[in-house]
Amino acid sequence: ELPECQAAAGVAAGRAVAGNVGHERRFEYTVIGDPVNEAARLAEVAKALPGRLVASSTTIERASAAEQARWQPGDDVLLRGRQSVTRTAIPVDETENYPQRRSLSS
Repeated sequence: ELPECQAAAGVAAGRAVAGNVGHERRFEYTVIGDPVNEAARLAEVAKALPGRLVASSTTIERASAAEQARWQPGDDVLLRGRQSVTRTAIPVDETENYPQRRSLSS
């Protein structure tokens, strides 16, 4: 029997740089940019949520209508390293674990 996976995920979108960095004998593939940092901080927040998945609401607002329908507003959080709050979104299936939520457009 395998232990349960305790992974959490944060979802953010925006411009980032991806590619190999380092010496030719020791390349590492990495991704650098603000959305990468935001997603990492959101993953920290997601660890405390029942579904262990959270996105920034701005990311969801940029998605297709079909994808937007799969998300509901979450809490406003101050992510580590940020000076302003980030409005979050959580999967619709998780809303039964939270109090009443506002619409993403509010």
